[in-house]
Amino acid sequence: MYLWSTNAPQPSPSKSADQVIRLTEDLVAKNKLTAMMVADSMQQAASLGDRLIVVVRSQIMFDFHRPAKSRLTPESILAKFEEVRRLD
Repeated sequence: MYLWSTNAPQPSPSKSADQVIRLTEDLVAKNKLTAMMVADSMQQAASLGDRLIVVVRSQIMFDFHRPAKSRLTPESILAKFEEVRRLD
């Protein structure tokens, strides 16, 4: 049985998300796992992981590996999306 108390402090969504990311990074590193994350945050896309694959309409448009991945910024990722949009 699960009880919910509206008086109990609840973690903010960003703290919860940060905690999930930290736990995932720890599990992946400790167990040498591969994990895939779907992100709509360009900050997370730029800062997490060692590879970034940009998929548009079920097609891989960009595939960044180290060291190119480590040079990406949220702005440069958005610029790549703009580049794809202009091609349409």
